Amino acid sequence: MNITSAAIRVALSAVSCLGCAQARATSIVIIRTPKHIVVAADSLWTYQSGVHKLPPRIGCKIDGIGQMYFTGSTTNADGQQMQDLAWRAVAASRSLSEAAHRFILLSHEMVARTARSENQSVIDMCSHRVCAEAFFFGIEKKVPKVIAIQFEQVGRSRQSLLFKPHELVCPGRCPSRQQVFLYSGRTKAMNEVVRRNSKLLRRYADQDVARQLIKVEEEAEPAYVGGPIDVLMLDADGAHWTSGDRGTCSDH
Repeated sequence: MNITSAAIRVALSAVSCLGCAQARATSIVIIRTPKHIVVAADSLWTYQSGVHKLPPRIGCKIDGIGQMYFTGSTTNADGQQMQDLAWRAVAASRSLSEAAHRFILLSHEMVARTARSENQSVIDMCSHRVCAEAFFFGIEKKVPKVIAIQFEQVGRSRQSLLFKPHELVCPGRCPSRQQVFLYSGRTKAMNEVVRRNSKLLRRYADQDVARQLIKVEEEAEPAYVGGPIDVLMLDADGAHWTSGDRGTCSDH
């Protein structure tokens, strides 16, 4: 297990039952090339209980078991619950595709939680939009692979609420480029930087690019993106954390 011991995981699940962990307060960058995958994420978790905002915490958003990893963001689902469900899916699977499929089958638990804990205005806000997004990634048969699962919310009441899955597999359905960027969570500021400086970004290592894009988003939206930035690179030689001394994932 890469993020917490079983005891800590149970404790965090108990905390999240007090309110939804808002992973919309999240910024994630994934860079996939034919040789490696780089994933960067901030570490700020905020919590909401009804109309009350609970104290935030700092914690790792990139989890994994063995050679399979995952991360993600949400709009009106509970981010901690989504991370726990993804962990369960990976723990019971032998491949990224199997883990992604199991995760989709478990998503009804997110639907039930959202219908139970969110008010109608929040449910309306996400209607016919992607309300949760998870990424499963790793090196399989020497090939860097990323599977993105997007859940589109359909149904506009607690009784009719459903999450419709959309899957993107890379390589496969992703753009046929040497360097593919995937973003999740808060991304407005970083998208503008990439739009204006796409050629300039190619001069730097992917780990540095991913970290700097998260920093850009943190400076633009400090209430939603913050804490130490964790950066993970996966290649043929294994997993390499480049988070530095303040990272929240690299010691696990």
